[in-house]
Amino acid sequence: MGQGGLGDPQPRRRRTDDARHAVVERRRPRGGAGSVARVSGREPEASWSVDQGPRAPRPWWQLILGQWPLFVVLLGVSIGLAWVGLTHWKRGSFVIGVSFLVGMVLRAFLPAHRIGLLGVRRRWVDVCCLGLLGVGIVALALVVPPQP
Repeated sequence: MGQGGLGDPQPRRRRTDDARHAVVERRRPRGGAGSVARVSGREPEASWSVDQGPRAPRPWWQLILGQWPLFVVLLGVSIGLAWVGLTHWKRGSFVIGVSFLVGMVLRAFLPAHRIGLLGVRRRWVDVCCLGLLGVGIVALALVVPPQP
């Protein structure tokens, strides 16, 4: 038939759906769907590597406290939205814009392992998006004249 027919092996082609290659690429222990590797109860060391297996899970309160940059931004947006709801839309939108600018500064200067869920894309994309959004909302709040 020729090369590449059905059932013919292709040694140079590595497919991601081949279980043998997926285990090597991920460097995880082999297991079925939903399998859980046994984890020791001690804290992970600073020199942890992927070859040692999965890290020990952290307590839930550490996971929540690790997202403090996102919490700061969401708190500012929530306060601004509450202020908008109380008919002070200029002050509320100003607070929303400033909270986006605070998020931009946090995203720009905090390291990647500290930023948590505030870092969605590459750093420069996040900084540009948060900065443009914050400056636009603050400019809108300052430029629009007050109601007579």
